[in-house]
Parts: sequence; structure tokens; C-alpha cells
Amino acid sequence: MKLYRLLYLSIAFLFASCHVKTESSTFTTPSPATSTSTSINIKPSITEKWLPISDFSEERTETITHIVIHFISNAVANPQNPHDIEDAYNILKNTGVSTHFIIDREGEIFQLIPTDRVAWHAGKGKWNESKAYSNRMNHYSIGIELLGIGTKEEMSLYLHESDYNLIAEKDKGFTVVQYAALSELIKSLVAEYPTIPLDRNHIIGHDEYSASKTDPGSLFDWNRLDIWK
Repeated sequence: MKLYRLLYLSIAFLFASCHVKTESSTFTTPSPATSTSTSINIKPSITEKWLPISDFSEERTETITHIVIHFISNAVANPQNPHDIEDAYNILKNTGVSTHFIIDREGEIFQLIPTDRVAWHAGKGKWNESKAYSNRMNHYSIGIELLGIGTKEEMSLYLHESDYNLIAEKDKGFTVVQYAALSELIKSLVAEYPTIPLDRNHIIGHDEYSASKTDPGSLFDWNRLDIWK
């Protein structure tokens, strides 16, 4: 029964982290990152870690206009070691969900799906009252997962409080090098796909698109991205 419960919760957690709605879908662009932010200033190095392409993606027919930020972890099954990249990869593979990139706690970027194909990361939702995006954000977006964990409240759908308390503080939220790697990845993607405007209406969180999701959550600091003009 314990194994069954862990499997069930892990699947539920993955779908939550791969798919709190804000009152408005219009944002003020954050202030530029301060001088204390970390900037790589080079095209980021990317490690290929492909999911089976034909089983976890589909042909892209729409113009890419958005980047959607998520978090993922193995906190449900292993709260004391929640950020193993192999665990994250296997969670995706075992549940039929996909994303284009995962950034680990050390800032290493892994690519799982080619950006010219649709990955299944956003799920159901709506954006700016546009019918084109309703339940179809996958077709217009690139998905980026960060190995990270939200607040106790944001994780309460997947974790009992006692399990959440087993998670070390260092494993919650996101790391400096993750923000740096994410910034460089976004800038590289926008350079490759100039149809993605570099603003907060097009670089968005999963929780802003889907009313039932909490990632990347309140611990994600948009001002720490060194991308805003």
C-alpha cells in the first residue's frame, strides 16, 4: 500500500507541476536585475537527455510566442533527496508528460525535446482571453522545468506537512546558478525565436496560465532573471 501511495502521489505531483491563477494576465515588466545578479553572458551549454521523441512530442504547426516556467522534483517519494535529475527524467517518462528543458540545482541545462516540436507541459488553461491559447499553450510555447520546491501551502496538494518538513531549506525555492542559467537560456531562445517578445506577457509561469497549478510559485523571483530590457 505504501508503494502504491507513493506512485499515486508522484503521478499527481508531476501533473500538478507540469500544468493559482492571477487576477490579471497583464504584468509590469520587472526591474532589471541588480549588480548582484549572476550573468553568464555566453550561449549556455546544453546536455542532451532526450525523451523518446515520437512518444512524448508532436509536430509543431504554430508560431512560438511564449516560454512557460515550471518546477519539478521528487519530493513526494524522496523528500530528503528531491532533486536528482534521473528521478525527474523518469517521472516525466513514466507519466507521459514532457518538457523541452530541465535546469538542475547546479545550473546544468538538459534538453529533452527539440524546440521545433510540441512538448506536453502546459495542460489546460487560458491566456489573455485568447481562444488560440485556450487549452493549447503547448502548441505556442517552450517549456522549462526547474528542479525546485514551492512553499508548504503550494505543495499541500501533494505532500503532508510532516513530509514537507523533511525537506531541507536549501532544497526549497531556486538557486543563484539556476536563475543565471535560466536567464541565458531564455535569451538564447528569444534570439533563435524572435517571435517570443521578451516581456512578462510572454515569459510566464505555469501558475499564471493554469488555475489549478502552483509552479513555479511564490518562491520564484522574476526580478532575478537577467533578461528584462
